[in-house]
Amino acid sequence: MSFVYMKILESRPERYDIGMGLLTLGSLPKIKERIAEHTQSGNKVLDLGCGTGTLGQMCIEKGAQVTGVDANSGMLEVAKRNSPSANYLNISLSNLDEHFSDESFDIILSTLAFSELTHAERVHVLKQIKRIFSDNQITFCYCISEYPTAFNRIQWNEAKKYDGFSDHTLGI
Repeated sequence: MSFVYMKILESRPERYDIGMGLLTLGSLPKIKERIAEHTQSGNKVLDLGCGTGTLGQMCIEKGAQVTGVDANSGMLEVAKRNSPSANYLNISLSNLDEHFSDESFDIILSTLAFSELTHAERVHVLKQIKRIFSDNQITFCYCISEYPTAFNRIQWNEAKKYDGFSDHTLGI
């Protein structure tokens, strides 16, 4: 049910943040704040499925350089208003390999977008993340907040199994 509601909200990007706040009972902004706390000045951050740019803006406020990607052009228009200093690309997560060179980001974030990917797409995206993730040992983190935390851990363990990740999620 939450997936359907998310899709409805995505069709009205200007109302997305309010609707997601309701859907997650107010927890999504708190989750984004906890994630942003792990960024610092100078970090190169990639926000996968950046939506309306709220997480990117929180990272920018910590001094990070943010690139946001999203396949929904309407969401990106809102993101550009919410966080004009970020760089935005209107691309699918499946096409990361066409747009980013090896080791180009220190931190790679994603809230909610992984829940919309099939198993095969997740594996492909995680392989690309591993390739574009810098070798400086900063944590890659993602959360799928519409599912229980245990599901997130399962997804992360699956990612490690397929791609050899040794980093960890934030446990959100």
